[in-house]
Amino acid sequence: MTKTPDLIVVHANVFTCDAAGTTAEALAVADGEFTAGGSSEESMRLAGPETVVFDAGGGMLMPGICDVHTHLGLGGAAAAWDLQIPPHYGPDEICEAIEARAAELGPAEWIVGGIVGSVSPGSADQLHPTPGRSDGSR
Repeated sequence: MTKTPDLIVVHANVFTCDAAGTTAEALAVADGEFTAGGSSEESMRLAGPETVVFDAGGGMLMPGICDVHTHLGLGGAAAAWDLQIPPHYGPDEICEAIEARAAELGPAEWIVGGIVGSVSPGSADQLHPTPGRSDGSR
């Protein structure tokens, strides 16, 4: 016997990830596992009094186990540990961000950062230390 679903999602475009490339209109979940997929009408027949029904309004659903080339591990590590430099930062803001991070770290710790998209090749010369911006430690 099929368990009564905790959740039913209807009116969706469910990407099933099977070899045939089939889609479903609805899915049912019980105890954290997919238990049914098919039409919204078929799935609603499985609902119990406690079942939460979500209308996806035609939106696409894709199981989280599908690698859609997102580099989550890389991006998550960067968000957790790298110095984030937003693309709109200019040279002064970049230096201020680096100085602030350096103040948080011990003398043997490194400032780690990823891609900095804020400096165009024509303005790179502005990053050289100047007496007004540098204490000589850069």
